Amino acid sequence: VISGICLLRAESQEWVGAVEVSVVCFRRLSERERNEYLDSNRWQGKSGAYGVQDRDPFVEVVHGSFSNVVGLPMERLALLLQTYPELTRSEELHK
Repeated sequence: VISGICLLRAESQEWVGAVEVSVVCFRRLSERERNEYLDSNRWQGKSGAYGVQDRDPFVEVVHGSFSNVVGLPMERLALLLQTYPELTRSEELHK
């Protein structure tokens, strides 16, 4: 799973971005397990037809961010928000 994040301050065209990569591994499923999963409809509406957040026993995050696999790499976003340059109070008053 590869996710890109970009934070943009439009008025000054300042931006910061990052890419998060997570590796997901599936164990081998029997035909019965595959059919039960398909019949369950848990796959509907999910990217990749599975939801790691559902704790399916055949899905394992091998390396990287669990939240990235769910949909948004929260740890990486938190780091970007901490390092994103803040406007000074005087800059805000002059807009």
